[in-house]
Amino acid sequence: MSSGGSEAFAAGFRYLGIDSKPTPEGDERTYELAGKCTSGDECLPARVTIGNLLRVIEQPGFDPSKIAFFMPTAGGPCRFGQYSPFTQQVMEEMGHGEVLIVSPTSADGYASLGENAGDVVKLGWWGLVASDAFRKMLHIYRPYETVAGAADEAHAKALKLFCDVLADRSEPLGKKIDSLAGAIS
Repeated sequence: MSSGGSEAFAAGFRYLGIDSKPTPEGDERTYELAGKCTSGDECLPARVTIGNLLRVIEQPGFDPSKIAFFMPTAGGPCRFGQYSPFTQQVMEEMGHGEVLIVSPTSADGYASLGENAGDVVKLGWWGLVASDAFRKMLHIYRPYETVAGAADEAHAKALKLFCDVLADRSEPLGKKIDSLAGAIS
């Protein structure tokens, strides 16, 4: 998932009243932490995911009773279906077994999310589609920008506006699509 997709997905959770934010962008510390608990045989996204989760854990004031990592799972040819059990294994081996990992599955349409499952899927879908469209526009326009960084700045502003609208709890979900369409245009 792109960083914009993560931002948008987190905004969807905020709409539902869950204080949510994506993990930080990967950096050298990400790889350093991942290297302590991975073999190198894993796909790069798995290593980045584990490293970034460990970066969250090492933050000052981290309280495992007040945090949960969202790590859905799915079937198919990708190893993504193994991320959740692998994450749980790493957390236990690193002494963080008390960290909650929320891992709904596509096999049941994410029904394990409970009464909000349909809303999570709808909000997440809207967020992912919009963030992908924003990223596509960024990639189309960046090569032609006349001011270095202008396309990235426009992308960040558009994504933030969309996420703010997505997270806005003052509007019923059934009417949110019109506001989201306005935020995209």
